[in-house]
Amino acid sequence: MKLDRIPVQRGRGADKEVKRRRDKHPADQQLYSNIRAPSYHRQNLLDLLRQAVGEQDHARAAVAAVTLLAAQDPKYLPGPEKMFGPVEVKHFPEVAAAGFEILHQEASREELKRYLRKQQDRQLTAEGAELVTFELVYLLAEQGEYQDAYDVLDSISSKSTQHFYRAAVCGFLRHAQVSEILQKAACDAAFCRALGRSRPQIGINMFQYDEHVWTKGGQQLQEFWNSAELHLKAALKLQPSAVREACLLAQLYMMGGQPEDALETARAVREAAPADSDAHGLFILLSEAEGPTSETVTELSQAYLELLTCDPASEHALHGLLGLNARLPVAPTCLMEALALHLDVADGSRSSAQQAWSVLAQMLTSAANLVVDLEATSAQHREQSAAQEDHELSSQRAAANGQQPGDADGQVERQASGNEGGDEQQAGSSAAGAELGAAWDAWQIVQELLTVQRYWWKKLHFRWHGTLLAAGMLEEQQDPEQTSLQRSKAIVAAFMFDTGDDGMIDDTGEGFVPRVQEHMEAAGEFGVAMDIADAVELAISIKKVCCCFLQLCGLQ
Repeated sequence: MKLDRIPVQRGRGADKEVKRRRDKHPADQQLYSNIRAPSYHRQNLLDLLRQAVGEQDHARAAVAAVTLLAAQDPKYLPGPEKMFGPVEVKHFPEVAAAGFEILHQEASREELKRYLRKQQDRQLTAEGAELVTFELVYLLAEQGEYQDAYDVLDSISSKSTQHFYRAAVCGFLRHAQVSEILQKAACDAAFCRALGRSRPQIGINMFQYDEHVWTKGGQQLQEFWNSAELHLKAALKLQPSAVREACLLAQLYMMGGQPEDALETARAVREAAPADSDAHGLFILLSEAEGPTSETVTELSQAYLELLTCDPASEHALHGLLGLNARLPVAPTCLMEALALHLDVADGSRSSAQQAWSVLAQMLTSAANLVVDLEATSAQHREQSAAQEDHELSSQRAAANGQQPGDADGQVERQASGNEGGDEQQAGSSAAGAELGAAWDAWQIVQELLTVQRYWWKKLHFRWHGTLLAAGMLEEQQDPEQTSLQRSKAIVAAFMFDTGDDGMIDDTGEGFVPRVQEHMEAAGEFGVAMDIADAVELAISIKKVCCCFLQLCGLQ
């Protein structure tokens, strides 16, 4: 059904056209038997249109749409007010959109363009005309007619109501023209020969600046680039959280050799759209391209963490963060939180989950060892300080009781020497105390993180399935990856759940840690079983250290 070919003749010619369409679809005889029916038949036609569109019956939908659109304009059919009245303003965009969808399925691109251009003049409201204009622009853009699409959209600039969408689409069209010019320049055979390059097979990297290609683009390239930047910045000013437009602008800056502006654009949209994973992904992409440094590692690691918050199952985000940590140290609490987010949803059979368990077990062990070692050092300083105080007290008592003159001189020298040693001990004790305090604060954050996961992980990861799991573990011991996975999980569980002094009870309710250890021994994996036993012992030790630390702080 050619909706763009509505008859333009008046009188009998129009009546014949309606009769022809009516006879072609006898199922609709009731609706078309009296074309000059009262205006309530308009609602019947609308209902028929909606039903036919819903059932994808394009032939019936086309009949209803043709009649409704024709009746909207008196020059196509005589006396529309005597037939069923013109379509109401609120319904006309719906009818026009239905006609577009029908043609989209049944007609050629050229017929679609003719239809949309015709409907631009028929819309009764500025909003309706603008909607039709956008459809025409999208259609032209799909065919690569970017300049025609831009001209159509530019023609409604003074009366546009969709300011953001107009700026965004204009920016997209100019961006496409910039990309098109750069691609043609980079793939030009003569140009490549002159530079001694091989001709690109799949185009160029649009996130990379090439001075020679840019120069070949000429003045038109620069004009399109400036126009694209202007439109995209206007769109982001109206809607700062528009990630797609930010991506286009960042790419535009990268193509133009302005990586700092691209990174700033990514940073701004990341702040404006914290729940959008693409915003964090764009910032990560550009930051990694620039190369992370000790000054930017904190911001970059936080972006990875927020990306995992948006998409915890993302293996790329986890591997990226672990890779960053291998190059530059990432804050342990940030890394642990990222690992926990991924393990909340990750399938244990995936390599990313196995790696996450291994890294988490290693980090917990290192953090706990640090606290225990610093506490031992701090305790030694406390003992030395106490011994020094006892010595000074004894010296003061001896002086008070009277001594020989020679002894007094020796006492003064010994006291001075003792004071110097005491100052050094006091300085060492203060430094050790500060390190212990920092390590303790970090461990408290880790404990809070583990506490949050306790209930969920208890059901998800640390549930003992009796003899079936035990038999499976025994069989899987031949697989090094499975052995490492069970080892890491048992170590994490040792720190996550309270363990008794005998190391044989944990509050998972099923004794996960001791049972894994037992079956590792049964499978001959004595080294793994020893690692688990060491983790249990360390967990008991740090529990005692925590109690001692709280007592020293006067909290118990």
